[in-house]
Amino acid sequence: MATPPSGVNTWLTLNNRPLLFGPDEQNFDIQVGERKNAIFRVTKHAPEGLTIIVEDVELETERWGYWTWFPKDYAGLYEVRIQVPEQEGYRTRVRVFAEKIEQANYDVMQKELIAIAHDLFFQLRSLVTERVALAQNAEEASALNDYHKVRKLMDDFASILSAIRHDPHRVLKQQELQTGWQHLRTVDNNCQPVGHDMIRLSRRASPIATTWRTSHPTLSYDMYENRLVKHFLSQLLPVKLESIRQRAESEVLLRRPVLLHKQKMGYNDALDEEKDIQALEQVVLWCEAMKQRCWHWRNEAFLKEVRSEVASSKATQLLLKHPSYRCFYQLYLNFQQQFQLSFDTQSYVTEIGLRKTSELYEIWSVFKLTEIVVRQLKEAGYRIIAGDLADQIDKNYFQFRVRKDRSNLILERANQRVEIKFEPVYPNTASTRPQTIVSVIGNNRPQTPDMSIEVYQAGDSKPKVLVFDAKYSWERQKDGTYRPAHKSLEKMAFYRQSIRYKTSSKSARRRGDNEIEIVAISYALYPGHYVEGGDAVGALALYPNMPAKIYQETWDEVNSILSDTSVI
Repeated sequence: MATPPSGVNTWLTLNNRPLLFGPDEQNFDIQVGERKNAIFRVTKHAPEGLTIIVEDVELETERWGYWTWFPKDYAGLYEVRIQVPEQEGYRTRVRVFAEKIEQANYDVMQKELIAIAHDLFFQLRSLVTERVALAQNAEEASALNDYHKVRKLMDDFASILSAIRHDPHRVLKQQELQTGWQHLRTVDNNCQPVGHDMIRLSRRASPIATTWRTSHPTLSYDMYENRLVKHFLSQLLPVKLESIRQRAESEVLLRRPVLLHKQKMGYNDALDEEKDIQALEQVVLWCEAMKQRCWHWRNEAFLKEVRSEVASSKATQLLLKHPSYRCFYQLYLNFQQQFQLSFDTQSYVTEIGLRKTSELYEIWSVFKLTEIVVRQLKEAGYRIIAGDLADQIDKNYFQFRVRKDRSNLILERANQRVEIKFEPVYPNTASTRPQTIVSVIGNNRPQTPDMSIEVYQAGDSKPKVLVFDAKYSWERQKDGTYRPAHKSLEKMAFYRQSIRYKTSSKSARRRGDNEIEIVAISYALYPGHYVEGGDAVGALALYPNMPAKIYQETWDEVNSILSDTSVI
């Protein structure tokens, strides 16, 4: 789509406000609400034949120039396009505000999702390495956190390098040089001929080589300890600074629209949001300046000829006892300890929060339920043995992202194994082999609930399955409270009937009953006030800042589910 000329901003109104076009527009001030009619109208400047397309669906109208739009699917950003005959189309976005989750609770969901993801991630990491203390501050973005730590470290390093610069350590090394015969003062054991070219200096003298390799002792800075300093300046620090810069830059881009909305709505925390963005912008500039400083530092006179490759960070006597080098080595180890594992959640969570309210709620509710389930399983004697919660960007940098259709967490107790999966894909039975969880209904399409818990007994490939699906919907009661929507419960009943285990038994295949029911319970997660259960189909109430009474009812229902299905 072309960049719109200024005229396109005068063609349409939405809810009697001008609809603005542009790559960064979100039309916050129009205040379109979820599940409420929004009215498009043309102005006198609009070209004939204009059509409106929302999320790839053309709006229909009985009278050209007047369109009704009812955003019922989700709150969040909607793409709006207009097409004009014989012209290029134009594109913008419209923010639709949530009906079920107040704007004030967005931050709560984001912070809780970050906290839960961190806790689960570091529980997993503790399986293979010493548990890393969670340095992330729940009130501060990860880029700002790392910035504060690196800034202090670099200030300390500047003082340490100044001390080393005054008395850098050197070692005596044999330096080899290649020279011509005429520059030799004497020929001894430190001289070796090179090549086959010979010269006779007199008739009686024996011929000698024209080129020689000589070796003589010299003081050199190219030693292990100085290499470690240069390695730190050439590779470790610049990589970390660039990582922080990129994350800060990304957060600025994602949070600017949030700031704009908070300012227009007059939210109390708009000033805090603006300060955070300004701080992140300063982080970007600071990281660039510090990368330049690293470049100057590694070109210090005593480091210029020093190699930056080191095989390992072994502790030598010099690093342990020399005052200046000892301080450097302590700083180096501190850097390794603080940044040996970086787990970035902010990028993904902020990105989701800017898109769909329903998507943020669905992911938050699944992780909230996972937190409850894991706590109850561990209290019952289970232990986490494996899992997959993040993309590994490089050796020590992980980025949180919901990893779909895999065993995100595996817990074990005695002869029983529990696998928690986010968005598992259960393929249609027609396209699968035996001994597989399949879908037996649904026009050959797979079934993909938001979360499942598969429970296996040792020696048995047929699991017991608990299915959960987040539903951003409800039914309002006369007293103003909310119960799960009837269609949500119908969907959960459908999951219970359609997800089965395809056995390899020949006799069962002959009888036509080789697809065994395995779903023990099927529950919806929804932002309402009541926990509903019974006949293996029900709903759990989950929403941010929910009253302690409702949370306890949900906790107790989960405990009953795990107990009644013999998981605990």
